[in-house]
Amino acid sequence: MEERNPNKIEEEIDFQAVAKTPIRWFGLIYPYFIVLIIFGGLYYVVNLDNVALNKIKPQYVDSTKFPKDITAKKGVILAGVNIAEIVKPDDKIIAKGKELYKSTCSSCHGEEGKGDGAAGSALNPKPRNFSSKDAWINGRKIADIYKTLEEGIPGSGMVAYEYLPVEDKFALIHFIQSIMPDIPQNTAEELALLDDTYSLSKGRIMPNQIPVAKALKILSKESEPVHEANMLIASLIETHKSDPNFNVFDRVCSNKQRAIIYLQKSNIWKSSNSSFANYIASNINNNGFKPLALKLNDEQLNGMRSFLARFFE
Repeated sequence: MEERNPNKIEEEIDFQAVAKTPIRWFGLIYPYFIVLIIFGGLYYVVNLDNVALNKIKPQYVDSTKFPKDITAKKGVILAGVNIAEIVKPDDKIIAKGKELYKSTCSSCHGEEGKGDGAAGSALNPKPRNFSSKDAWINGRKIADIYKTLEEGIPGSGMVAYEYLPVEDKFALIHFIQSIMPDIPQNTAEELALLDDTYSLSKGRIMPNQIPVAKALKILSKESEPVHEANMLIASLIETHKSDPNFNVFDRVCSNKQRAIIYLQKSNIWKSSNSSFANYIASNINNNGFKPLALKLNDEQLNGMRSFLARFFE
């Protein structure tokens, strides 16, 4: 058997010898591993932002599609009170507050004010336990509880009772404080601020309130006849294109539809050329007319005014 000389440089690879000794394959592919690792590392570094990018698209909720509309409320007149007297509890006002509490508050806060009412079992956060001194959002003083009754607590089941007469709200406060431990007292400054904030001494008028969606429907319905009239006027004007005064009107308008709506708002412009010019100038560029309209001579202005007035009878 021919012996191999280890010092002899082979001119070509003996693949049969490589096959017999697989360890020699590592020497052949090792450089390729090094190159792949280097390029892989470079690719990772260059594309680090994309590699770490979350492929799952975030789910956004468009809150504008779920507007929380205001509720319908009948307007009331809240008579003024003597703040210095009404903050002093007596048996009569506490008894009145107890009756109001039963009809207004007990379903959530419970008969004894411990927050265990049947209607409040599903609420989160749970209704206030008046016998506890902990975690009062607005506080336990008269001014604090009045604020809660007047404005409610956003994010909870506590709605506003601003429509209740001022005396009824104070009656509720005095009853609630009668079942509270260690009642904190308001300072004169705090009561003065309460009076000023809600006009308790002067009284106030609370207007009727309707949901925005309903108000928009009413306004839309009311504007339909006006819109139809404006469209009719616009179509009639367009049928008189052969009139030289139409060409003047067309030339000085940036938006004829808007100009027609503006002219529909008042009849003052019909009286004279100066009234017409002043009416146009009062809101130029926003009323459908160009500043060019103010450069018309008296003859052109009078002709256009007379031409348009025929359609606004």
